[in-house]
This record gives sequence, structure tokens and C-alpha cells, in this order.
Amino acid sequence: MKEKTLTIINYILIAILFVVSSYLASGLFIFDADHEQDIKLWAVIVSLSLIAISLSLLLIINIKKKKYKPNYILLGVLGVLFIAGLFTLMFIKDRGIYQYPGADGALCEFEYHITPLLRFTYISELLAYLILGLLILDIIYQVVDGKQCIKIASYLVLTIIVVLMVISYFKDANKYVEVVKHLTRGEFYENAVASVVESKNNYAYILTLGIFACIILHYFDKKWYWLAGLGFIYLNMVFTLCKWLLFLDAIAVLGYLLYRFMVTRKENKKRNIIALCAIAGTMIVGIATLFIILAVNDKLANIADAITKQNGVDTLDARFWIWRRAILAIENGNWFTGAGFNLFGQLLFRYNTYDVITQFANNTRSAHNGYLQYIGDGGILLLLAALVIAAMLVLLSVKNMQKDRDLMVISLGILVFSLIYMIIESGTIILPRSMENATLAILAITPILALNKEKAN
Repeated sequence: MKEKTLTIINYILIAILFVVSSYLASGLFIFDADHEQDIKLWAVIVSLSLIAISLSLLLIINIKKKKYKPNYILLGVLGVLFIAGLFTLMFIKDRGIYQYPGADGALCEFEYHITPLLRFTYISELLAYLILGLLILDIIYQVVDGKQCIKIASYLVLTIIVVLMVISYFKDANKYVEVVKHLTRGEFYENAVASVVESKNNYAYILTLGIFACIILHYFDKKWYWLAGLGFIYLNMVFTLCKWLLFLDAIAVLGYLLYRFMVTRKENKKRNIIALCAIAGTMIVGIATLFIILAVNDKLANIADAITKQNGVDTLDARFWIWRRAILAIENGNWFTGAGFNLFGQLLFRYNTYDVITQFANNTRSAHNGYLQYIGDGGILLLLAALVIAAMLVLLSVKNMQKDRDLMVISLGILVFSLIYMIIESGTIILPRSMENATLAILAITPILALNKEKAN
């Protein structure tokens, strides 16, 4: 088999395995979502079959061609996580009645029934989740060229994002106007743009992928239009009203521009100073103008409420409620192996919605904290595995700085960005649970591991 043919086959198999594993691991959703749907047995069986076929072919072909050498330590870790999760899901009671104190102190109660189909589905989703981790952490960087892989991934991400943005212009056209019109009113969150994605937060996270894809492509050829594209995507994300990502993405973008300025200050000092002043100056003038207009019209208090509250509830308070409910769901299982992969999310959804005080603010199956999400899905065991892998990736990126400084800084930056973001959202990047998180993991992790392999050789 020719090298070019093998590469094409590898990319096809990786794409199939990536998409189907993400779909099954996230609970039969293309992107991670906050709502529930009826489980179809045929969808689970078809997904498992495609995963088994694509994974088997990928491993057999590349082991035979001596392009892939299994990481037995990682396989052992994933095996332990699967066995621990399997026991949790196999031995949970078929039917349970859960009681807990509500936000106002009143007793809340719900009943949850685990059918054989649900139990089988959760186990299948756990298997897909760990296989997705294996693909990202051990397979991709060995069977295809790491740099070429993230370039292709970046182009695909941007293509999909452009399509989603165009759809949003037609589907949510009135919302773009309404967001501006309701800027100083508490209900402007109701007009947040989400394109075809269920949650505005998920759409914002997908747009964040586009920002990082532009940064990566700018690294490869330093063309100005990647930075222009980055700015345009960020402008679109403003209308998702996802304030955490708006803040963190602004820091990431300015951090990248400052880094580029530092490494090229001698050769392009004047141009870089002008670019930095233009970007920083525009942001400062824009923010200052907004606050002056609001102050003149006595609406500063309104904008503060609009930003910090949703449906009349302070968003930080809502997170504290969710975190407390996540802990209740974890304690329903145990801290060591968790409440059960994806079962944790379904229990959390009920803990949130069966309390009439918080049901409108907290109708989510995500913990809104990636570290709690790890514990809920797989216990301290899963959290420790993720933290050890994260530490390993950080050390490898630092170790390989001299090999390709720019790429390692970008990869490490994306990794650190995601680990910080996990404090206030469920966007897990190490052993990711959904397609958007898995894509970001590929952009961050593949270069680090590929460069390390290149250095070892």
C-alpha cells in the first residue's frame, strides 16, 4: 500500500471514529446538549458497530505497517476507568427515589428508573468516551502527520463555522437586532444567537474553536486574513452573549498578538506596535463609549443587571446551585467512581428541575465545572487520570519548546485556556465528552504529542 493511499485511509477512519465516538459519548448528540431525548437501540448498535469496525481497521493497518505502537500504560489506565465505570453502571439500583433540600429549604423529591436499555446505553457511551480519549491521546499523532492533521482540522472547523454563521443570519436574523435593542434590559439573554445548536453556550464554544483555528493557521503562514477572520468570528460570538468565553477569548487573542509582537519585535517593530495599538485602542474606545452612553442615560445599573442576571437569577448564584446539586448527584453514587457516566447528567438534570425555585435557571445536565463533571461521570479516579495526563502534556510542551517554540506556545495556550475554562463550564478537554471539546483537544494535544514523537525519533 502506497504511503499516500495509507494516509487517505487513515484520515477517513479517524474521521469516522472521531465523529461516531463523539456522537455516542455525548449521549447521541452531535454537539453536547442540555436536553434529553428518547434512546433508540438501533442508533446505539449502529454507533458501536461503526466504532468497532473503524478502530479495528485503523489499528490493524497501522500496526502491520509499523506506524502505530500502542501505549500500554494509557491502555491500562483507560481499562481501569472502564471497569470502574462498568461496575458503577451495572450495580446501580433499577429504581431510586431521591430526596434533597430545595433552595428555599423545602423537601424536593424525584424518582428515576434505570431500564436495561438505559443501562446498556450508558455503558456503550462510556466505552465510546474512552475510545475517543485513546484516539486523541495515542492514535492520531502516530498514524498521521501531526502538523498536517491540525491544519486539516482547522480548515474543517472554519468551514463548518462559516456554514453555521450563515444559517444563523437567516434563522436568527431578528435576534441580532433584538440583542442590541435590549442591551440595557435584563431579558436580552432571551435573544442570544445559537444557530442550529441547542445551547448558545455550545455555539459560543464552537466559535471559540474558530478563533483558535485562525490562530493556528496564522502560525503556519502569518497571513493577515487569518487575524481578520479571527476578529469576525469574535464579533459573531458577541451575539451569543456567553460572557465567560467573551472574556477568556479576548484574553487569548490579545495574548497571542502580544506573543507575536514579542517574538518579532526586532524585525517588524513598527508594524507590530501599530497593530497592537490599533486593536487595544479600538477595544478601549469601544468599551469607554458604551459606558459613557449608558452613564448619560442613567442605565449603568441596568447593564450590570443584564450582564449578571438571567431570568431574574444571578448567574453566579445559579452556578453555586448547580455545583451543590452536582455534589448531591455524586454522593448518590460515590466519590471514587462517580454517579455513572452520563447517568450523572440525567440525575443532575432532575436535581435541578425538581426544585421549583431553581428549575428555570438550572435546567441543565452539565455540572458547569469540568472538574466536577469528571468526578460525577467517573469519580476521583477519572479526575486523577485527567489531571495526570494534563500535567504530562504541560511538561512535554515545555520540554519541546526549543523544537518548535511557536507551535508549543499555541498548543500550551489552548490547553491552559481550556483548563481555566473548566472552572466555570463543563468543557472538558482531557478525555473530552463532546465533539467541540474533542476538536479543541486535537488542536491542543496532537501537536504536543506529535512533536515529542518526532524529537524521540
